[in-house]
Amino acid sequence: MILKPQWRGLLIVLIVFALLLRQGLAVMLLGLPALTLLLAELWSRWALRRIAYERSLSSERALVGDEITLTLRIANRKLLGLPSLVIDELVPDQLDYGAQRLLPHTLLNTKLLRRSTSLRPYEAVSWQIKLRCTKRGLFTFGPAHLTATDAFGLVTRELELAQRTRLLVYPELVKLPNLRLRAQHPVGERRAPRQLLTDPARTIGVRDYRRDDPLKAVHWGATARRGELQTRIFEPTTNLDIAIVLNLDTFEHYWEGVRYDQIEYMISVAAAVASEAAGQGLGFGLYTNGAPADQGQLVRIPPDRSPAQLPLVLEVLAKLVPYAVTPFPNVLRRLGPAMTWGTTIVFISAVPSEALQIALLRLQQQRGRIVWLYAGEGAVPHVPGIEVVPLQTNAVWGQRSGRIMPQS
Repeated sequence: MILKPQWRGLLIVLIVFALLLRQGLAVMLLGLPALTLLLAELWSRWALRRIAYERSLSSERALVGDEITLTLRIANRKLLGLPSLVIDELVPDQLDYGAQRLLPHTLLNTKLLRRSTSLRPYEAVSWQIKLRCTKRGLFTFGPAHLTATDAFGLVTRELELAQRTRLLVYPELVKLPNLRLRAQHPVGERRAPRQLLTDPARTIGVRDYRRDDPLKAVHWGATARRGELQTRIFEPTTNLDIAIVLNLDTFEHYWEGVRYDQIEYMISVAAAVASEAAGQGLGFGLYTNGAPADQGQLVRIPPDRSPAQLPLVLEVLAKLVPYAVTPFPNVLRRLGPAMTWGTTIVFISAVPSEALQIALLRLQQQRGRIVWLYAGEGAVPHVPGIEVVPLQTNAVWGQRSGRIMPQS
């Protein structure tokens, strides 16, 4: 609205008096601004009608390091032109926009991408913005806010466009030199040329007992014959499922803080294990004590060999909030009954707490083989019967290190 109702009424009264008094000059002087205001009022009613705004991404799914294109397009589908139009697009600030200038915004992790233009009748304008995915996550573009101003600078019309566009960035796939998943399926009908995963149902020999061997692997018949403890040697075969079990805790106690860099690294390790398993045709699933950002439930994806399993697991890992929502020993205690016998557990954790090791031992007694990919920085824990593989973080991840204490 250009003028308040009382001022518009006063202007009309003055024009009427000028007409009654036959004051031509006064009528002209009052009529010109009145006509201008009338035209501006009519313009404001139609300015943002039949305006088409589109936002698109060259790809709605990407990996960390990928470059994609954000395209903004606006079209004026009417005879009435727009002398001045400002487009404010809300964009996530965790992505790299290169030389693009972004304005600050009150929303967390959000910036403002502003574009200004004018539109003639039936004209369309578009912009292409290159951006690089530097962080995993689910990112939202939008809403957009349009602000149009008439040629006289008297009227401003605004329009909020609620539609949003999502971009899903999968975690970075780190290299894991200590992990060997070379068979097409970790347990089954064929022999496999590696010893990382074995079938506990198939014994191909015995050997002398070692201190870290589980008691259930002891061959009591051979022990009785030889007079010394003997352990079964299992055949590596090709059909066993893998359960990727991810612990997002970075300290034993929550009040000690959160290592976000360590969490991101472990999520990338889980993604790398899933990708390797899928590439070799292994059945795999994912369990963790975290939840996706768009859900409130803990992640529990049973092992599967479906081609859709890898996209599902990577999508969940991309959406994971970077902190644990429940103590991990609680997850381990509920994990055993949920798994089939013989499932090999690839456990990823940086916390070697006593409670966690006890829970792991109980799970190992219930379900068999556990491989612990240890992402901590301290001494490598020793857990009888569990293979612990230390992970060496590379220099890039080392540069991201930092302990972030929780806000009080």
